[in-house]
Amino acid sequence: MKHVMKWILVLVLVSSLFVSLLTGCSKDQSSDNGNTASSEEVDTSGEKKATEDDTEAAQVEEVTIKLMQNKPELSDVLKELEPLFEAENPGLKIKFDTIGGSADYNSGLMAKFQSGDAPDIFANTGFTELNKWFDKVEDLSDQPWIEDVVSSGLDPVTVDGKAYGFPLAIEGFGYAYNKTLFEEAGITTLPNTLESLEEACEKLEAAGIMPFSNTYAEWWALGVHTINAILAQQGDVQQYLDDIAAGTIHFKDTANVDQWVELIDLTVKYGQKNAITTGDYTNSVAVFSSGQAAMIQQGTWMQIEIDKVNADLDVGMMPMPFGDEPNNMVFAGVPNFWVVNTESEVKEEAKIFLNWLATSDTGRNFLTEKMNVVPAFKSIDANSSRGLNLALYEYAKEGNTLGYEGPRLPAGADQEIGQTVMKYIAELIDAQTMYEDINRTIVEKKQQKQNKYEHRKGFG
Repeated sequence: MKHVMKWILVLVLVSSLFVSLLTGCSKDQSSDNGNTASSEEVDTSGEKKATEDDTEAAQVEEVTIKLMQNKPELSDVLKELEPLFEAENPGLKIKFDTIGGSADYNSGLMAKFQSGDAPDIFANTGFTELNKWFDKVEDLSDQPWIEDVVSSGLDPVTVDGKAYGFPLAIEGFGYAYNKTLFEEAGITTLPNTLESLEEACEKLEAAGIMPFSNTYAEWWALGVHTINAILAQQGDVQQYLDDIAAGTIHFKDTANVDQWVELIDLTVKYGQKNAITTGDYTNSVAVFSSGQAAMIQQGTWMQIEIDKVNADLDVGMMPMPFGDEPNNMVFAGVPNFWVVNTESEVKEEAKIFLNWLATSDTGRNFLTEKMNVVPAFKSIDANSSRGLNLALYEYAKEGNTLGYEGPRLPAGADQEIGQTVMKYIAELIDAQTMYEDINRTIVEKKQQKQNKYEHRKGFG
């Protein structure tokens, strides 16, 4: 289903936020603040008295907001956001903690809650993951930025008409490609069928260029992104998954599933050797960013990593083609949200941070200029984005996007599916066994979800 994204400007009312000051400073604190003997009075016993200025001096109470997020590519750049927020919000501090990439974010998050060191804000992909953490998330429906979110941008975190997450960015993925290497190989038209993609790979190899750098050592690259190429073509994705769980249909009978496997085979054939051991995210992205490979199955989030290696890399995005039917669609959506811990003692301050990020000039500029993302807010112009994000913007403007459906899978299914596809790539199982295993995973995980969260309403 195509998602048409409207890019229009609206005005957002920014609420002024004040932090109350605590009065009264101790004698030692006054001296630490630089007060000299000349500004103090001395009584007859030789003891110093605080002056009227000291008595009325105000001390700002500092509140620290802890945010745990799951995108390692943002780890360094978010550190730059901390002093910007703190400078404009006296008394408030923000500290980011990152667990992601090859690390298991959900296990790390669970450990934080169990240890009593739960974050005040944490990342969530919505749908089944929101379901899992539903008792810990705050209703954000009354926040001033809600009405500014792009169409469908809050769908993954909306339950019974209430919104529970802050949309970090619109992300898109398909095949990122190096425009310069394509030109060197004589590729003048983007391939949009499986046949034309193989022809492009042959041209690249003939020019001494490796066609693909594959991130197949990462389960999420396969169990969230590669599987999305099938899910996004199913119309009502939730109904499709429900039908598999009910036994009405089988994954092996899914339209284009054989062409999906042929596409995986092609990327393995024209990619680095032993991709399931050498194709970790960091290494594969570095290979692509340094010009050693022409294509990679990744998305807009990779732009930050590319810039670290070569900020001048001329990069674009192209669809993942299936069979003989031309495909001009990339996948796009809001796959990542920041949710507020409803049990946090500083949840109101956490909301202040999110409001600041969405409504202040500093926060909005940081999203587009430093994080280089396509914001999920209508009033923020994405034209300032570049590279992969600009490519996504152009696809979205033309309506050439399909959904980001991986988060609809039952909780835990994505990782098992990713590991199953890895077995296929390693030639440990054949395609038919892979189909059976994927089908069984969806059925079993769907049943587990229903047993654990059957009291929930409003989820798929």
